[in-house]
Amino acid sequence: MNNTDGKKYYLGIDPGRKGGLALIDEHRNLILAEPMPLLGKGYDYNQLQCMIERLPENSVIIIELKPGVMEKSASPTTSFGFHCGVIYGICLKYRPIIISPNSWKAEYDLKRDYQETRSNMKLRSVKTAEQIFGIRIKTTEDGIAEALLIAEYGRRNKL
Repeated sequence: MNNTDGKKYYLGIDPGRKGGLALIDEHRNLILAEPMPLLGKGYDYNQLQCMIERLPENSVIIIELKPGVMEKSASPTTSFGFHCGVIYGICLKYRPIIISPNSWKAEYDLKRDYQETRSNMKLRSVKTAEQIFGIRIKTTEDGIAEALLIAEYGRRNKL
């Protein structure tokens, strides 16, 4: 995508298997909202790279990176860390910004109450994204909703 309009663009990435990518412009216009590209049980890095290569030149990429994944085994954490590293490498041309979930979730008062279920927390992300962007998002597309909120966090904070 060529960028001749001089606008700034923000790509939010929720890197999880059920994550998503969302591109908005500096006026909060929604350009793209897609689930994380998958190929079988793995990630489709070729498709992801094609998406990133089509970004406007003055795009800011914001990638959520959890400080630690709460798993019973180190193997899933290592695998997720590798995946995040590949995403970072694909985005390197744009000097991606890494943020923690706590950073952007605080912006929308979405911090998880320890008594709250994970599904309820994800539903709150969906509802918040729907309110901000005026669109309908399926409850199963919480990764897209969170990618939208990450992109909007970047826009609001002029990252």
